[in-house]
Amino acid sequence: MPNVVGKKLDVALSDVDRAGVNKDDVEVVGGGVFGVVDKSNWVVCEQLPAAGSAVTDKPRFTVDRSCADVTPAPPSSPAEPTSAASATPSDDATTAATAPVTATDQPLTVETNTDFAAVMKQQDYCSPDIASFAAKYAGTKLAFDGAIVAMAPHDGAKTRYDILVNQGDFSETVAQPGPQFQFRDVNTTYDLHYSGDVPVSIGVGAKLHVVATVDQYIANQCLLLLKPVETSFR
Repeated sequence: MPNVVGKKLDVALSDVDRAGVNKDDVEVVGGGVFGVVDKSNWVVCEQLPAAGSAVTDKPRFTVDRSCADVTPAPPSSPAEPTSAASATPSDDATTAATAPVTATDQPLTVETNTDFAAVMKQQDYCSPDIASFAAKYAGTKLAFDGAIVAMAPHDGAKTRYDILVNQGDFSETVAQPGPQFQFRDVNTTYDLHYSGDVPVSIGVGAKLHVVATVDQYIANQCLLLLKPVETSFR
């Protein structure tokens, strides 16, 4: 079970669906008098089972408009290795895999970097492999085509937003593989720009060509934060 506490309900349901749990089986508790109409307006404040636990019964999310006093549940401890292939790597191997690389001006793409290609195929965006990638390539530019899958004002601001981006085009029915990228606290006028003279509606579904630097991985939210460099609408 992925950690979805603190996430918008629509994103949380997408998370569990991607993790192999049918989102239609999730029981949603809350939603006020009229229930949940727009899933993007509700935040998951509690989840059962806890993050990292096996799903043996019908999952349940308790939602509200905001969960300011809720601390996201930490993931459960990983299970003990059951084979030599799953054994914990040595300290030297771990250091080599996550040692920071020297950033270059040329952005990485899936065609030019095998590590980036591997994480973009990752089906679990809570995977430790994404955290390792973020640590290794912090400050490095990435380039890929993606789309906005969710956005919300940053801390109630009117001109600054937190924008969730996945690779590829937006789909309401198919979850794209790869990390769950986020631009945090950005001004859409100055940090993102148009490509050409055609106006673009900024919102869920908008297509982006992302050129951005790797910032950090937020483990309890399964988010890979990016800082836009030359990100444009396509």
